Amino acid sequence: MRVCPIPVKSILRVLLLLCFVACAFAEDSYFPVRTKPGEPGLSASDAKGYGEVLRRMNDPHLPEAAQDGNAEMYRLMILPVWGDPIVVRVQKRGRIYTLAARRVSSNGGYKLGKLVEHKDVQLTENDSATLEMLVAKLKFFDLPTDVGDIGLDGEEWIIEGVSGGKY
Repeated sequence: MRVCPIPVKSILRVLLLLCFVACAFAEDSYFPVRTKPGEPGLSASDAKGYGEVLRRMNDPHLPEAAQDGNAEMYRLMILPVWGDPIVVRVQKRGRIYTLAARRVSSNGGYKLGKLVEHKDVQLTENDSATLEMLVAKLKFFDLPTDVGDIGLDGEEWIIEGVSGGKY
């Protein structure tokens, strides 16, 4: 029997390469990735799965939008087990909000297809004012980030927001 030792330098090079690849994917994430228990963010697998839905819809990365202190937008993603994922996003432009809705085909909720429906509308000034009042009453950024109840079966709702430089 012949043993072929692997040089330590080779192992270190491979590990370094893997770290660079992981960092590249993390920077492309649609969601903050939690690295330790109790930290805000999603698990890497959840961030990857949810992000793939948004990537298929060509929706923006909200954490990046928070870098613009004037940006204001909110997104609801609904991921049904037995239906097509949908995303509804509202974004403030001046005093008016725009609404973008997207739907991706899905095979039983497990295999994503392609973007099959999209609609963009501009809300009226009155509707925009009403939406702004409702969001203010909701105190969005005071809500818990994880309710700890994923349920047994059904659908997942992911709600995100950006306002005043916060995500």
